[in-house]
Amino acid sequence: MNDNTKPLWPVLEFRFIPTLAGRHPVLRYDAASWTPDDGSYDLAFIWKQHAMAITLPARRNILWSWVDTHWETAERRHTDGNPRHYALRDGATGWGGSWGRWQHPNERAAMEAEVKAKALWGEAYRISIDFQPSAPHIRLGLVRERDSEQPVTIPENAVCFMCGDRFNPGKQYGIGSPFRTAIADFHA
Repeated sequence: MNDNTKPLWPVLEFRFIPTLAGRHPVLRYDAASWTPDDGSYDLAFIWKQHAMAITLPARRNILWSWVDTHWETAERRHTDGNPRHYALRDGATGWGGSWGRWQHPNERAAMEAEVKAKALWGEAYRISIDFQPSAPHIRLGLVRERDSEQPVTIPENAVCFMCGDRFNPGKQYGIGSPFRTAIADFHA
């Protein structure tokens, strides 16, 4: 397969962390059949007004992003003071344009999850698993490529193309307390 026909992103799936839903029943995407969660990997999950899915980077060349300070803090070395750091694909020098992510199976499943949750519970709140090294599902090894079943791993040498800073796992910012609790309960 040459570079022109190779998909930019593989289809990714993840395992749901059950403690996130409390006692509420969870449904998994299951090719839009929405079946009860049985612990299998899938593209999206829903429970009581929540839709959880993987969100792929919006720009062609972005692989990972991270914030190591409060999201409202300006980073003077970045375009428009954006506090988010971005690691790019090998050889890329800029963000790249849009790549049609809305047609990717992960994005389509995410949209369907929101529609289904809204139909069942009247509203839907999307919880995204972003390509950030701090993402709990990625840190726990619960995100993988669907076809190969290879886990998505955190890059060891992610470097921001705007400022040259390297990702520092000790400087993560923004893991909310529901995720911290779920991670602790998942490991217990």
